[in-house]
Amino acid sequence: MKSLMKSILPLPLIVSLQNRRDRDKLRSALSGSSSRGAWAEGVREAARQALGISRAGSPDEARAAFRKIERLRSQWARKSGGISVRDFGATHSGGALRPSGATLEVSYREKFLFASSTRTYGSLYHHLVRGMGLHRVLELGTNVGMSGSYIASALPANGQGKLVTLEGSDAVSDVARQVFEAQSLGEQVTRVVGPFHETLSGCLADHGPFDLVFVDGHHDGLATVDYFHQIRPHVAPSGLMIFDDIRWSGSMSEAWAEIQAHEELAGVLDFRQIGIVMVGGGARASSPR
Repeated sequence: MKSLMKSILPLPLIVSLQNRRDRDKLRSALSGSSSRGAWAEGVREAARQALGISRAGSPDEARAAFRKIERLRSQWARKSGGISVRDFGATHSGGALRPSGATLEVSYREKFLFASSTRTYGSLYHHLVRGMGLHRVLELGTNVGMSGSYIASALPANGQGKLVTLEGSDAVSDVARQVFEAQSLGEQVTRVVGPFHETLSGCLADHGPFDLVFVDGHHDGLATVDYFHQIRPHVAPSGLMIFDDIRWSGSMSEAWAEIQAHEELAGVLDFRQIGIVMVGGGARASSPR
């Protein structure tokens, strides 16, 4: 189905199908979530807003920001050509695992439609940042700036804030720069380019502690666990960490199982595609696995 979508389906239909799929996944995860506490309810309310089933609805400026982001997605996805990417994380292709550091030729259509957060999940991140008053956000895996746009566009509503976003590829980060600048988000975003093992320590020291960390840039189980242990001391009390693609592979599933069992976490929410943990700040509460 995915290969068919990539090859022949028109862009608006692809976007519609992807968001329908993700709304179904998010709705199912939401109905199965039973973690208690204000933080968990805050996450669930953000999910309800992303699904359009919250009594509060979405603020007008949020909906305007989403439309602008999705217009940019469409404009870039329609561009011919693409990006030569040096991939510092492990990525799958046709069942094979590409080695770290491999050079890939990736079309804009691929990057913006099939390798970026959809509006459904992007709006979840936006409402989470906005609704919970989060100010300092770290993202591992800028990609072309779609998830970062949803996050950064929420920060002005909180009066202040900064997204520090790390990307291994200079070419990809430059596309994200153009996406951010097209939305006048330059003041909210600090881009850092280079392999995570070279850039992460400095970012944690210079910009932490963080209220939210979004890990979506290196889909390798052992690396993900290492990032968790490295980042956790730099997360503010009651801060959140989101792990994307927790069932991407066997190693990612194992990593998520290890992370959510960590004794110093105060809470866990398993949303099937993403896993969310709260670091410190209260008694442990978990959602069903």
